Amino acid sequence: RSQAGWEPTLAYALATCMVASSVDSLQTGLLSVVSRAIMDLDISPAKRMGLGQLFVLSVNIPAIILSSEATKSPDLGFNIINLFLIADLLTLSITVPVFLGLYPFVTQRGVLAGCACGLLFIMSFGWLEFGTFVAALEMFTLMAFGNTQPPESGLTASRTCIVFVLLPIVTCVGTLLVSWMERVWEKLSVAQQQEPHDASKLAVI
Repeated sequence: RSQAGWEPTLAYALATCMVASSVDSLQTGLLSVVSRAIMDLDISPAKRMGLGQLFVLSVNIPAIILSSEATKSPDLGFNIINLFLIADLLTLSITVPVFLGLYPFVTQRGVLAGCACGLLFIMSFGWLEFGTFVAALEMFTLMAFGNTQPPESGLTASRTCIVFVLLPIVTCVGTLLVSWMERVWEKLSVAQQQEPHDASKLAVI
């Protein structure tokens, strides 16, 4: 739906962009949730701050260790990159419909349809290339994880570039098409409601 004023629009855009980033946004969100729970505890402010810092360390230390180990193992490093690609792929399937929802012309059903078109496009790409429903589901991982093991997968596969280029176009077309159909249906419904009213006026005359 369209947002009134520039402040809600800016907040809406920033919230959507945060989904595209990973670690920092995850840490910020988790810390805010935990901080809220800590604030409800009957303890001193110093202990509250200490618990919050302890949680930050508990999140960052494993991340640092994992990053350090990833530099030693190229395979592990590629697997981590492929995990980020999965998050980016799912984010990209909803980004265009969500931002199009800022315009009054775009409807709620149009946005949902655009997101659904993105997910169906990813599955269809895997189904058409490998011919199985399992491969269609594995396409959400860009074939980097699962039973189907093509010669190229994840970041190094040519299909990754194709999917990332076509996905925004597919979701945009799906969103606008369904929104246009819904707007046309609304106009036809209004016109049908006005026809009996106009006919009754002519009958009175």
